[in-house]
Amino acid sequence: MLSFVVGVGCLVGCSQPEPAVEPSTATVSEVPLRILYVGQPEEAKIIERSWSLISDQVLAFTVVPPENAVEDLVKQAGRHDVIVYFSSDTGRLVDVQAIRRLRSSLFSPTGDSDGARIDFFPALEFGAMRLGDEAYGVPLGAMQPILVHPPALAESKTAESKPDEPSRWTWESYGRQIKNLEPGKAAEPLADGWAAQALLARANGYSDSSWMFMGELTPALATAPYLRALKELAAAAESYPEERLTPEQVWEGVQKGRFDVAITWITNAEPLEQTVDVVLDRLPTTSEVYESSKGEWSPREVDSRSEWVLLGPYTRVGAIASGCRQTSLSERFLTWLAAGEGTAEIRRSIPSFTVTARNSNDLAGGAGRLSGEGAEYESLLVTELQNTYVRPGFRLPGSQQYWEALDREVIAVLEKKKSPEEALVDASRAWDEISESLDISLQKKAWRAVLRSSR
Repeated sequence: MLSFVVGVGCLVGCSQPEPAVEPSTATVSEVPLRILYVGQPEEAKIIERSWSLISDQVLAFTVVPPENAVEDLVKQAGRHDVIVYFSSDTGRLVDVQAIRRLRSSLFSPTGDSDGARIDFFPALEFGAMRLGDEAYGVPLGAMQPILVHPPALAESKTAESKPDEPSRWTWESYGRQIKNLEPGKAAEPLADGWAAQALLARANGYSDSSWMFMGELTPALATAPYLRALKELAAAAESYPEERLTPEQVWEGVQKGRFDVAITWITNAEPLEQTVDVVLDRLPTTSEVYESSKGEWSPREVDSRSEWVLLGPYTRVGAIASGCRQTSLSERFLTWLAAGEGTAEIRRSIPSFTVTARNSNDLAGGAGRLSGEGAEYESLLVTELQNTYVRPGFRLPGSQQYWEALDREVIAVLEKKKSPEEALVDASRAWDEISESLDISLQKKAWRAVLRSSR
């Protein structure tokens, strides 16, 4: 599911060396800090190199491939100090006590931790850092999809929008715009593992506060917001290339001028070709919202953009492992990795690492701040992640099973093997079966914890 996110680290290489940072004055342990890292060996080397600029502390990485990584994390957590992973695995890791709760003082205004106190964006505090009433994961990155389009299209997206407000695109106007393009001149990631994200990105705008499940754990997939989203996605796919693309393929197409309009992520910091002139924008909004309590559609307020932030399963977090023997050092490393001096090189080189805090050193003007499209993307992220409303994410035990079941059904619609109605009913049935196989009572308890941490 996550092969793209962790498979393109080092596409950038070391674009511009950052000025050396003064070494940390903190005590250096003779014992290496043991880090269990989900990703690629090249990414671990980038982190190690950046850390070496500010500390003499030795890091010892164990790299775990992303495919079905959670069971490897469970097995090896007792032999490591820190785990750097994706938030979709938090539920399982908490369930088996493979990670520890973060100290309440670590990020508080009066905290006494050796690490810097960080002002995380609200969407990440509630959607990635906390599970239930406790904090477990330090947010390290939140890749969010964006809309890419030529400046000229901002003037014709909808009759009711002002020309200088490209953020007022709706999913309906997006569908109309790409129909007017030559076939294959628009794209979004629909490869295996990414089709479910495309569906949920649309359903997020159409849904009210109800999300993914109704009641305690009854799937909400076969309801109006998801059906409308899936029908629109299937219609949009008619204008896309026949091959279902990954995010890196879509962004590469944008860079080379292959696509006029695209929904994707920035997957490397290589500059756009000189002939390419595009605007990076937030995803389209919706003109209506489905009120689940009334069972009817209502117009969205004209001057309001009130969608909840949707964090995908590829949100990066770091946690204290159950086998940690150097707590203060582990905390200092995680706070540095989240927002410390010299970490812009990591964000340039590993797409799954992004800005996560208001007081990030590089946001404050430190050396190595991102530039070009990377800076535009970071600015969009800052706006998005300051939203205080965040959807409950895929952080249940077995989250990858739920995700893959939904992804399969969306792909079945895109390949015209099922109708949207059939696919969503089948996805709901699959989710019920997954919940039962994992112990429905424990899954309900876990979902309540996910709900408590969101708002």
